[in-house]
Amino acid sequence: MTLLLVDTVPESIFHRDLSNGLRLNPHLAKASALVLAIDPTQIDPSGELLPRHRRLPPDPYVIHGSFLFDLIRLLEHSQAAGQGLQFDTPLAVVVTKCDLLRDAGLIEWNRLWNTDFRHSGSFCRAAHEDMNGMMAQVLCRLIPEVYNVIRLRFRRHAVFGVSATGCAPMNGKYPHISPWRVEDPLLWLLAEFGLIPTN
Repeated sequence: MTLLLVDTVPESIFHRDLSNGLRLNPHLAKASALVLAIDPTQIDPSGELLPRHRRLPPDPYVIHGSFLFDLIRLLEHSQAAGQGLQFDTPLAVVVTKCDLLRDAGLIEWNRLWNTDFRHSGSFCRAAHEDMNGMMAQVLCRLIPEVYNVIRLRFRRHAVFGVSATGCAPMNGKYPHISPWRVEDPLLWLLAEFGLIPTN
């Protein structure tokens, strides 16, 4: 299985190359699956969802979905897919820094995402659907246009939430680094390809 990671962070090489297609077509043609990482601190256009000190300047390239339209255009070219047709390539949409979203009230504390549940021995479809549904709602609230395009163009897609460092800094230092849920999108993709058991 070959994964292609596309990141909306401005410093990402993919962020720059999506708009012109440089170097990406060969990777897209060989990709078994796509992982799209979205930084929520870039997509608070109203300025009301996240605390001011947690926000980055809104990135129009992300907010208006231009990065996704560029990715779709390249996919259509590299996979010879017709315009408007659904892609068979699985897409894992990963919303990063979800501990910030939780602290801002966008993820409720009593949701399964906040527990110590882990897929153990097999991939639990019921737990996945719970967290996928919750994160799809969060993504739809943040950038509804982007979510709707994903839903329409990618036959197999799921939305995941991962934390940042997993803890708050103390005296300018992190006591430990323990991100939450970073394995979930990879486990889902493995399950989609039948490489791990499901229940």
